[in-house]
Amino acid sequence: MHKKNATDISYTQEPQFEQVINTQIAQLWESRHEGKFKAKDGTQLYWCKLTHESHTKALVVVNGRIESAWKYQELFFDFYQQGYNIYSFDHRGQGLSTHLAPNPEMGHVVEFDDYLDDMQLLLEHFDLSHYEQRHLLAHSMGGNISTRYLQTRPNHGFDKIALSAPMYGVNVPWYLKPIAIWLSQIMTAVYPNSNLCPRLSRLCGKTVRHQSALFK
Repeated sequence: MHKKNATDISYTQEPQFEQVINTQIAQLWESRHEGKFKAKDGTQLYWCKLTHESHTKALVVVNGRIESAWKYQELFFDFYQQGYNIYSFDHRGQGLSTHLAPNPEMGHVVEFDDYLDDMQLLLEHFDLSHYEQRHLLAHSMGGNISTRYLQTRPNHGFDKIALSAPMYGVNVPWYLKPIAIWLSQIMTAVYPNSNLCPRLSRLCGKTVRHQSALFK
C-alpha cells in the first residue's frame, strides 16, 4: 500500500483561492451539520461538523480568541480532502455561542475552567471513540485551552496535537511581571463593569469602509 508523503498532498493555493472558496469550499460548507449544545450552566454552545462515512480519522479544531468556526472553512476543506472528519465549535462568549457580557461585542468568561468543561461536554457529544486516529488542532487561546484540557484529562483519547501560536502568556515588560496579576485584580475590583477601552468604544456602531486601492 502506498503511503502518502508531503509531496503527494495538495492544499488550496493562493492564486486559486477566490475560485475555490466560492465553489468547492462553499459546497462542502453547505453540507455541514451544525447545532447548539447546552453547557452545565445553560450556556448555548455552537458546534459544527463535516463528515463522510469513509473517513477513519477525526480532527477537532479549537479556535482562538474572538474567533468562530466559520473562519476556518478553507482549513476544514483541506483536511477533509485528506480523509479527516472535521469537528469544531465556538467558545462561550464569542461566535455563535451565547455571549455572556451585556455588550455582545465583548468576550467574557467567568472562569477559564469553563472553557475546559465546555470542551469536554462537546467532545462527549461528538463521540470520537470509533475513529482509528483522533487529532487536535488549536490556535491561539484555543492552544491554551487544549493544552490545559490534555493536562487535566489524562484519558482524553487524542493521538496527536498541533498548536498554532498558543496563547501561553501575555508579553509584558519585565518590570511589570511581578505586579501584573495583582494589578489586574485591583483594576477588576475598581472597575467591575464590562466596558471597551475608549479607543475601541469610538468604533462601535460605525460602518466599515473598504478602500479598493489598499485591498486588492
